[in-house]
Amino acid sequence: MQTGRVAHDPCGITTVIVDVPSGRGTLRARSSGEQITRVDLVDVASYQLDLHVVVSTSRGEVAVDFSYGGAIHSRTPRAAPRSTPVLRQDLSPDNRVELSGLRSFIIQ
Repeated sequence: MQTGRVAHDPCGITTVIVDVPSGRGTLRARSSGEQITRVDLVDVASYQLDLHVVVSTSRGEVAVDFSYGGAIHSRTPRAAPRSTPVLRQDLSPDNRVELSGLRSFIIQ
């Protein structure tokens, strides 16, 4: 809207359909005059599937939360109370090789 690529709707809400990784999404830009005041992305429905699922792995037990948002996602808090120190890792660039290995380990 600011560059003129998308026409500004004078009613104050301009809707644009965009391609996002989960499919098609809707952007709604709210404006007051020429000033954009808010932009919302309306995407696929998302919701929690399960919390604190303990997964046994070759490196110990890990508590995992599962959710859906266009695909199923898993999340393990860095300091998960029910997990062993398996995934507690310093997130600095110096540990990128170890972090990459953990990613592969989690996907398995």
